[in-house]
Amino acid sequence: MIYFKKSCNTLKLQCSFFCIKKAHQKIGGQKFVLIYGDAFVDYIAEDQSNSRFTKFLGGATVNVAAGVARLGAAASFITVTGENETSEFVRNELVEEGVDLSFSQIVPEKEVSGVYVHLLENNERHFERYVDATPDIQVDFSSIKNEIIHETSVFHFCSGTYSSWDN
Repeated sequence: MIYFKKSCNTLKLQCSFFCIKKAHQKIGGQKFVLIYGDAFVDYIAEDQSNSRFTKFLGGATVNVAAGVARLGAAASFITVTGENETSEFVRNELVEEGVDLSFSQIVPEKEVSGVYVHLLENNERHFERYVDATPDIQVDFSSIKNEIIHETSVFHFCSGTYSSWDN
């Protein structure tokens, strides 16, 4: 189950739907929505003690990829994950959401970024801590064929992705 942050509200999902409604349903010679960005894990406090956390798949581009797939369009996500338990969690959750990962890469030492979300007394969320142990490990675009962009209906990237894409 994807934990959608407040910033991914219904209006944005409806706008995404109108952008992708003409995207074909299959990947492999057919049009699809291509999303590029970092996968995150959101560690959400279970209560106001902020001592126990539940793990959720998160991040702006992840929310878009899952939202596109939930709307019934073919979605493919370009990201990089590692070979640890957290990376496996991310890949499994994305596949369960129906997101294609055939353009994603696995670099053994990559650690997926995390965000620790605390609950304040009034149950408001407070983004307490951001963890990115391997910010220098990014997608290697030399292994992705340029033609793939021409096969997409929509190419989406946002957020911190802007600073990591130097090609």
